[in-house]
Amino acid sequence: MPLHYSSRGSLVLVEEDEETARLICDILTAAGLQVVWMIEGSAAVEQIELLQPNAVIVDMQLPGMNGGEIIQELRQKPATKNLIILALTANEISADQISVATGGANDCLAKPIHPQQLDKIIALMANGNG
Repeated sequence: MPLHYSSRGSLVLVEEDEETARLICDILTAAGLQVVWMIEGSAAVEQIELLQPNAVIVDMQLPGMNGGEIIQELRQKPATKNLIILALTANEISADQISVATGGANDCLAKPIHPQQLDKIIALMANGNG
């Protein structure tokens, strides 16, 4: 059964690598989500506050402001503290290490991204967990 949700979900992706970002955007858009892609970490927190998405995927290795700093700022703001946040990491992180290694993300995705990994965020958004 294909995963398909009407455009009731929006997501912000903060990722500087174009190939990774394009893959994530294509998969999530095909699942019926609206995706906003940002390359720069420094403006992301402000933009995410304005956009009020259902979820955010943040690369932990961004130039300038890194993913951990973005996640911590989002968790401290009333408007975004309950967002579903997934961290994109270069390595697998064990379940008990996720919140420590990612500064409070709900879960993490390891690069290179495989389409089935994104089912996780689609399911989280469908269930409204956050």
